[in-house]
Amino acid sequence: MKVYIICFDRDHISYPTAFLEREKAEERLRIMQDAMDADADKHQCKSYSQWYSVEEMEMERPIRLSTEMLDEQAEPSEKLKKAALEIKE
Repeated sequence: MKVYIICFDRDHISYPTAFLEREKAEERLRIMQDAMDADADKHQCKSYSQWYSVEEMEMERPIRLSTEMLDEQAEPSEKLKKAALEIKE
């Protein structure tokens, strides 16, 4: 089964959920990038949002990735979680 994951630098998983649809993963990625870009502008620093991408992965069945597999900094912020809830509504 193909799933889609959000990665940093095409190598490191940066979001704890695998998506069954590419469009949903790309929508989540846009939310993340917008939040990162806004935060970078606010702090007048460089944004690395362009280093994130949606990558395809083959799995036997979809799973929720353990947060232990992710870097602490890759954990979704409260701002991203709130934006995700708004999209679901």
